[in-house]
Amino acid sequence: LLQTQATQRAQESLQAASHSGQIYSPAPAILFSVDSDLTLPSNLTLFDINHYLAGTPLAGLGATFLSVELTDHVNARYFIAHAVLESAFGTSRLATGKHNLFGYGADDANPYADANTFTSFTACILYVGAQVHIHYLNANGRFYRGPTLRGMNIYYATDPFWAEEIVAIGNEIPSFSGTH
Repeated sequence: LLQTQATQRAQESLQAASHSGQIYSPAPAILFSVDSDLTLPSNLTLFDINHYLAGTPLAGLGATFLSVELTDHVNARYFIAHAVLESAFGTSRLATGKHNLFGYGADDANPYADANTFTSFTACILYVGAQVHIHYLNANGRFYRGPTLRGMNIYYATDPFWAEEIVAIGNEIPSFSGTH
């Protein structure tokens, strides 16, 4: 019952923010959080990322995630965690059947059929990174509600706990340089 009430309150909060046009401003933080500025660099290294993804179908994609961070200003810690959450480290049906790591284009009514298909994981990362930058993290974007996971959660996902799930995964990515 408490879980159901928490879910209902979270959904009502997301709906209210959507209708009010509320913008969620980033908050400075030491740790990655729902209020971290997703346009800032992650400070992850290629080694950090490749080490974390080693032994999974996402192995070797560190340079692609860092490329998106550099060119589209999409924080790599967030973006890797997003891919891991939506694709179960590249093992989900969407990932194996459509190379779709982010559930991009999927909807609740018919997720697999409606999801975008990509030629490779690299193509998916590059395309979705650009779309996230343009539509969700850019103040002129049609789904912009602040450059944070809290802001993205308004339109990107119907799960009211999506942002918190990404934070939990993002904080598991080790940073051997000592930054988080």
